[in-house]
Amino acid sequence: DGHRTGQEGAAGNVDDSTLGFGLSFAGKLKFRNGDDFRFMLTGGPGIGRYLAIATSADAVVTDSGGLEAITAINGVVAYRHLWNGRLRSTVAVSGLFIDNDTALTGNGLTESVMSARANIIYEPVAKLLIGFELLQAVRNLENGLDGDHTRPQVSLKYSF
Repeated sequence: DGHRTGQEGAAGNVDDSTLGFGLSFAGKLKFRNGDDFRFMLTGGPGIGRYLAIATSADAVVTDSGGLEAITAINGVVAYRHLWNGRLRSTVAVSGLFIDNDTALTGNGLTESVMSARANIIYEPVAKLLIGFELLQAVRNLENGLDGDHTRPQVSLKYSF
């Protein structure tokens, strides 16, 4: 609920609460050939800790010593293609956008994070999956600085 008490803030001890809530809309569209399109959009004030591994805070202390919820919006779209009975791929794009009040938070916090990924997964025999994925991501700070990240990943999964 964003309630903090006894913490030092801009105006001394903070004893306040603010409302936080989020709304989410998600779905999957299936195609006749077995492919599918997946999507999710989530957003609201005070939900930063629940999105993108807690990239954003839920609230910030105001100059008057109260709490103000920080609004964040997170979304992803993905397309999964079945090449055949043993080979599939997924391409996905995601983004997180945070509405920081930089007068209160400063300008060193994350403003947005975006990523794109593509993978290929092969099932050579039943219950054994071998996969490769490439991820490209970029993080933008409120002060205009940014950084990017590229990660290749290999996976092996045996289900028993």
